[in-house]
Amino acid sequence: MRQLTVSFPDNLYDTVIEIINKFPMATFVENKKEEIPEWIDELVQKRISNLKEGESTDYDFNLKLVKKEFRLR
Repeated sequence: MRQLTVSFPDNLYDTVIEIINKFPMATFVENKKEEIPEWIDELVQKRISNLKEGESTDYDFNLKLVKKEFRLR
């Protein structure tokens, strides 16, 4: 059996759970908190602190690019 992690907006929670529950062989485990291992968090923080000016891009700019690329709203 395979495992799948899905993220979705809060307003779709009831609908998604209802759909999942229609599959008799599926099991459901709710994880309200994203668990990031401490070593990954430390690594990311170290990389961010070592960035030089011009080595990063703006979040909003990148979000617009992703939305355009995948034709999202």
